[in-house]
Amino acid sequence: VQQGEGPVYMLEADGAYDASLLVHPDLWVGRAQRSGGVLYAATPDPGVLLWADGSRPDALSTLQAVVAQATEAGGSLGAGVMRWSEQGWTLVE
Repeated sequence: VQQGEGPVYMLEADGAYDASLLVHPDLWVGRAQRSGGVLYAATPDPGVLLWADGSRPDALSTLQAVVAQATEAGGSLGAGVMRWSEQGWTLVE
């Protein structure tokens, strides 16, 4: 289930291992095509998968702010943000 009005959205499955959805490229190829090939994602907690439509100019900064808030609130996986490419996800420096 996708939630949010953008530029940051949340994908929700069972609420326990939603972060693992990142390893399923079939979930991301269509989204990447619709966003001009640029997607960002973050998993501040195993049960949270956030992503942003990179075609929007505020996507990366908004996602980074949301992830920082989640991390401060106790997110256990950290504040790393990743960018989608044809080769998969890579960490944004």
